[in-house]
Amino acid sequence: MTSARLAAIAIVLFCGTMTALLVRAVYWPEESRLSAIAPQVPIELFLQRLEGTPLDIWEANKITGNLYLNPYGLTLRKDGAKGGMIRVEATVLLKQAVMGTQILGVQGSCFLAATGEVDDFDLNFKLLCQPEINLKVHQPVGEKWPSVQLVRGDVILFKSIGGHTADDANIYLVNMITSAAGFSPDAWTDKGPPVPVAVRAGRISAGNEAVDGYYIAPGGEGGQSFRVYMANTGEILRIETPFSKGSELGLRFLSQALRPPGTEVPSLQLYGTPAIKRRP
Repeated sequence: MTSARLAAIAIVLFCGTMTALLVRAVYWPEESRLSAIAPQVPIELFLQRLEGTPLDIWEANKITGNLYLNPYGLTLRKDGAKGGMIRVEATVLLKQAVMGTQILGVQGSCFLAATGEVDDFDLNFKLLCQPEINLKVHQPVGEKWPSVQLVRGDVILFKSIGGHTADDANIYLVNMITSAAGFSPDAWTDKGPPVPVAVRAGRISAGNEAVDGYYIAPGGEGGQSFRVYMANTGEILRIETPFSKGSELGLRFLSQALRPPGTEVPSLQLYGTPAIKRRP
């Protein structure tokens, strides 16, 4: 067999393989090849973990921040909802300075129900400029709309209560801050009745590993929401955001235990970072 024929065969095989992988990725994505299960299984597993989950925030191929999720245990709320509170802490290095700073901090909590719904938001987005800028988002249980307030020092720049905007002159800054943390600009708008959470179990990928675990889509598989990939130990391995694809932000979260050796990590200690436990 001539070298020209061997080269032609190799090209055909390569093109055929890549085409097959592309078709599978488009029409049979990873999550669709997993088995659907009840959301209570992985969510209760996560809420009962005795330790929090430290994750790196990636933008394209570099680390630009850190995220720490700490569940407070599984409980039964007064209104009968079974689930647990989660402490959220994150620090993000922005691509460009905003109001004189490139550091954005996020701190607060929310309630994660065993059925997958998230409510009782109390989050504070902080820009470390002088004077400091804080975006406060608060949405108690049962409230249809969150209250949103943007404050610089003692001056209120933007305020929205009950879905009614009192001043939209700084709405661009509000959207920029939430987008930098992985939230889509319409994250706080009313979307009507809640969409059932999609949960699947099977082999999932995180970094360069494939492990037994779970795929969780809080906004349903067809929604533009977060996608969570969790090991069967309850450890969160990977989170895809609405900006993971089709956006210059490209934000995604990956467990620090899966961080490739030698990766450059920015020095961001706004809230303190727990010790990294490497996966065996």
